[in-house]
Amino acid sequence: MRTFIFFNSSEKAVLDYSQLVETSQDTLRLSLDGTKTFVSYNSETMPDTILALTSYIGPLTYEETLTILQTAEWLPPAPTI
Repeated sequence: MRTFIFFNSSEKAVLDYSQLVETSQDTLRLSLDGTKTFVSYNSETMPDTILALTSYIGPLTYEETLTILQTAEWLPPAPTI
């Protein structure tokens, strides 16, 4: 089962991406203001690299992650006609 962790994007350089699904900090999706991002992993236990983060939210399921990604912090406003 894939598990997700949200954290401050200023910390993305401290992660060991060999322990994560994402391959590098260059492949991370950022919140609209660029201050938040997230990573995922496929193991039952949280990888040690996550513990290096000073602030994170999780672990979260795929469904919980989708809920967060549907908020205004992650989705651009709908265009006005």
